Amino acid sequence: MNDTNTILTFAAKAAGIKLGLALSRGGFDNEGGYWNPVMNSADALELAAKLCFTVQIGRLDGTVVVTSNNDDRIYVAERYETEANKMEAIRLAIVVAAADLGMGE
Repeated sequence: MNDTNTILTFAAKAAGIKLGLALSRGGFDNEGGYWNPVMNSADALELAAKLCFTVQIGRLDGTVVVTSNNDDRIYVAERYETEANKMEAIRLAIVVAAADLGMGE
């Protein structure tokens, strides 16, 4: 299992998502589909919704902040430099915050 899959495993654990076979390219075969919220915005949104995260995007300072509605804790802040990599920063912030929760369980 690669480092990305390790992080994804903890993120899935936090959200109660059952994973299938780990794929060498990163991600998992999950119920007949490919699951990788680092690369897929729908998967990242699923994580954020299941974990009741709030995602704040700073338009002026290029910061993405993920907080939990359950305890108002700030889990992670990611920076983006251009509009082109904003979605990548959003997905990564959600996954890292979810993995942090999963590691603590």
